[in-house]
Amino acid sequence: MRPLTAGLLSLALLACAAGASAQQFPARPVRMIVPFVAGGGAEDDLGSFGLDGYTHVETRSNVWNMNWKLVLDTFTESYHIRWLHKDSIAPAFNSDCVIFEQFGRNCASIGLRANVLDEVAKPKEEWSLLPYGTIQYFLVPNALLVHQLGSITTEQVYLELTFLTLAMLVVGGITSLWGAVVGALAISGLDSFLTQAEQGVHVLGFKLDLPSGSRLVCLAAIMALVLILRPSGLTGGRELRLPRRRRRAAEVGA
Repeated sequence: MRPLTAGLLSLALLACAAGASAQQFPARPVRMIVPFVAGGGAEDDLGSFGLDGYTHVETRSNVWNMNWKLVLDTFTESYHIRWLHKDSIAPAFNSDCVIFEQFGRNCASIGLRANVLDEVAKPKEEWSLLPYGTIQYFLVPNALLVHQLGSITTEQVYLELTFLTLAMLVVGGITSLWGAVVGALAISGLDSFLTQAEQGVHVLGFKLDLPSGSRLVCLAAIMALVLILRPSGLTGGRELRLPRRRRRAAEVGA
């Protein structure tokens, strides 16, 4: 994004400071700042992202039965954070201040994090909203471009891998190394088979075609059965011990 002017950031900092000294959360007012005259384009802003140099990671396509306007409005208006996310991310965000810029039929909306006032300690020429803003561009007719640093998603914390690891330990036996090995082999093999079964697989002349998502359901059911019927796992918490060859004591001649 192109560097925002010191005047824009000054307005944001002043609004946040005023909000902090006003009525206490969550009854504080929402302040809308419109520092630009409507019109113009967003070519400079969007061009400075350098999207042509980005690496494509993933494309997702979802169809949801919902009111699209309600979804977009809720996400855009930052005051929803204090209510919907009051027990999670609300303390990290400033719900009183939204920076708005209109350019033709398009617009940009910037929500701020609570620590945006840290920029005051820096020289004005170093001020930037990038580390503190959720920057949203609404482009006619149906595009939404969001820039945000420091986000986290469920894909980044590998919840599925954590579940599979836990299943391996429970099924094999959590109290022994041998149990972990047995569990890893059993769950890995079963997981691989169920993954193929979701795509359709032939077993003994019959085609097994499981619905999508059945793999994790089956593994969870197996893990639950092991916990109920054999809490110590398949190995019972025992280690694998190889039989030792007994050596006869050598007779020492007198």
